[in-house]
Parts: sequence; structure tokens; C-alpha cells
Amino acid sequence: MHRAMPRQARDQLCAWLARFMDHTGEVVVVVFDGDGGRVRSERVEGGIQVIYSQRGGAADDIIEKLAARYGDDFDLTVVTRDRGERTTVEGFGAGAMEPEMFVRVLESAESKFYDGARKYFRGEGD
Repeated sequence: MHRAMPRQARDQLCAWLARFMDHTGEVVVVVFDGDGGRVRSERVEGGIQVIYSQRGGAADDIIEKLAARYGDDFDLTVVTRDRGERTTVEGFGAGAMEPEMFVRVLESAESKFYDGARKYFRGEGD
């Protein structure tokens, strides 16, 4: 879907990540390759910060700069299929994982959230 309809794929990813933020309280920043004349950033529905690289620039460059700046000071995890990129950001102190693993993390967070909500509404929660 992401090649045929990139805008819809980005929107779907951001909606999914917004649910992750809701369930975990984690801050989410998404970086995409852009086609504009400069790097730009926006907040989308759900509070996710989306950063687009400039035309000709790579999202990986921005991800590496963020990892270099924040990797040692914050619990930062980069999700990418690119093994070299994972190695690079880990060198800056960030965590890294493949998308398939992140999907499992998302599914687990969502499952725990709904299990907790069910228990709460049944009067079993604290």
C-alpha cells in the first residue's frame, strides 16, 4: 500500500502510532523522506510529531541526528528495517528494532490496555 498510496499509508501508520501513544504514554516522532525545499515538521492528529526531510535528503540523516542528540539522554527507540541504520543509532545510545518486532510491541500494548479496561469496568481493577 505504501508505494501505491503513500499519503494513505502515512496516515494509517500515524493513526496506529497515536493509539500506541494513548496506550503507553510514549512520545512518538515519525520521520519520512520529503519532497520539499527544506526540512519541515508538523503535529498530526493524536499528537505525533512528523518530520519530513528536504528533497534530496534522506530521513535516515534526520534519524541519525536525533539519535546523536537524544540517544544517551532519553529512552529512544528507532524502528527501521535497515540493519545499517539500526547499528548506527545504537552507536549513539538509542535502541533499535525491526518493524515486525515493533508490531508485536504495539499489539501487546493494545492487548494489555484492553485487558486492563475490561477488568476495571468489571470492578476488578485497583
